[in-house]
Amino acid sequence: MSYSLSLMRKVVTRGPQALCRRVWILLMQSTSFLRARALWSRTLILFIVPGEEFIGGGMFSIYNLYRMSIRMREVHQGSVIMCFCPGRRLPRWRNTTIDSGITICPLEFALRASVRARKLLIHVPEYLLQDFVEQVGMEKLERLSKRRGMRLNILNQNVTLMPPLPFIEKLRKALPGVTCTCAHPSYSTLEYQQKLGVPVHHLPAWTYPREPVVSAYEEKENIFLVSPDRSEWREPVLSLIGRELPQFRIQVVFNMPFEEYLKLAQRAKFSLTFGEGLDDYFIGVFLRGGIGFAVYNEEFFTAQFHDARTVYPDWETLMRNLVSDVRFLDKKDAYEAINAPVRAQLESIWSSSRTIQHLRDFYEGKFSLL
Repeated sequence: MSYSLSLMRKVVTRGPQALCRRVWILLMQSTSFLRARALWSRTLILFIVPGEEFIGGGMFSIYNLYRMSIRMREVHQGSVIMCFCPGRRLPRWRNTTIDSGITICPLEFALRASVRARKLLIHVPEYLLQDFVEQVGMEKLERLSKRRGMRLNILNQNVTLMPPLPFIEKLRKALPGVTCTCAHPSYSTLEYQQKLGVPVHHLPAWTYPREPVVSAYEEKENIFLVSPDRSEWREPVLSLIGRELPQFRIQVVFNMPFEEYLKLAQRAKFSLTFGEGLDDYFIGVFLRGGIGFAVYNEEFFTAQFHDARTVYPDWETLMRNLVSDVRFLDKKDAYEAINAPVRAQLESIWSSSRTIQHLRDFYEGKFSLL
């Protein structure tokens, strides 16, 4: 392979240790590519991920979509490969914070090695889309579209991270087959489809490798699980919790392996998200029998959560009520009475079976808004 030869030429001058590491990475990537039967496949499905290692609900969801896609070979008749976003590839072949068992290839390697593929589908997260297009080049994407049947699907996990509409308009004119899958019901709408000008399909996010287990109140620990998102309210709210609720350990989810995060979500009594609100720091704790606190964000929450006791209209209201609400809810009857209805609402929207069915519908061309 020409890519392999050029890589070998680059590393041969960098010393034996660097050479050994590069050769090892290339071996891991080549082996994974062969095991996926991608070398001979006529259909290739690529999931683009960043080179940086971090954890987040959107990334968990993408990794699950990748796993689910592999198990749907009978539907799409293709091989599924995970690739680094061009220009962001670090000297590694996996993301150890999420799943060290998944091998990630450079995009150029996947495109050059899949010599027989005449049908390409590339899933790109919304926040990487502009970078991806700039790094690959619009002209090259157009050639891939014309010569190899390439289609681009935008994985819209967070509507606030989508590129501006003029960029989407330019993209859809150059690549007529662009589609968009949306993780939240709040923007999986006809209005949003008309705004983007591309077919939209609801693909609910599912972030867990296993089904959540509900823990009873007495199994919970005095842990306040906190999202790592930046916010001007972060310092005053956490100071309030530390001062008024000293019995709770504040645990910020930052730079920890996914499995460790899942264990914390299972044990934590409460959680607080500074992110979009209806995110995994809220959803995941409720699905495991806990209680999450959030501020209502109409970009993500639907109206059914507007009156939920632990979803506040704004940060000022949260500051005034959080301490008294925690004290009231920190009793078995009150705690489980709040968890049960909210968990039922969440389970009506998110589940692994629902995500699998919507993903199957996507590959079969049965879009939810068409």
